[in-house]
Amino acid sequence: MSIILQQKCQEFINQVLEFLSEDETRVMEEIETDLKEITDKFILDMVRTYFELIDRSIVEDKVGRKQKGIVI
Repeated sequence: MSIILQQKCQEFINQVLEFLSEDETRVMEEIETDLKEITDKFILDMVRTYFELIDRSIVEDKVGRKQKGIVI
């Protein structure tokens, strides 16, 4: 699980570094707007990935679910 999340973090870092390394002069508002968009997408992707991994873990834990009386 942590490897997948680490990969998502590395992709985010690469996006930010790429954005900041572009040879373009930007105004503060543009920097804020673009970085906010990159960050919002990262957070959404991290939360989505985390819940998908948790969901997969629950589905794979048949014995644990059976002991707890959980049916999916």
